[in-house]
Amino acid sequence: MKKRTFVLTCFASLFLGTVAVFAQTSDKPITYEEAMKIALERIGGGIVWDAELEQERIGLVYEIEIRKDGIKYDVYINAMTKEVMRVHEEGRYNATARTPPCFTTAKITVERAKALALQRAGGGIVEEVDFERKGNQLIYEIEVRVNRRKIEVHIDAVTGRVLRSR
Repeated sequence: MKKRTFVLTCFASLFLGTVAVFAQTSDKPITYEEAMKIALERIGGGIVWDAELEQERIGLVYEIEIRKDGIKYDVYINAMTKEVMRVHEEGRYNATARTPPCFTTAKITVERAKALALQRAGGGIVEEVDFERKGNQLIYEIEVRVNRRKIEVHIDAVTGRVLRSR
């Protein structure tokens, strides 16, 4: 009898937990801006250094790199539920090094960058979007799959100019 009660309790907990997770999910992922805000709140401020959205086995996940007080942090956020899945402290970096422009200087939204990449690739499906610094320039690196071919398009996040596609 105890074993049966335990099994029923576990099943009920699993079912209710699954219902709760589905209740919190959206059919649309959060934006880069929302993900960066969540990550900064979790760390308690700092500078967003890098942001990536990737398809993982559990779904879409943002990896936001933040630098604060000489320490690098990676914050992993479920793009559908807004859940902070994990925070990884990478270690120290040279805090006196010149800081490139902040992500808030980007004038082109990720949606616009994706549209430009799809236009450049001649259609297809966006598989990955990275938002990062290259020197003093903010760049969207967007992977587009067209049939069986993968095309990587780099777009200036301030001007919207296509810098490279291959």
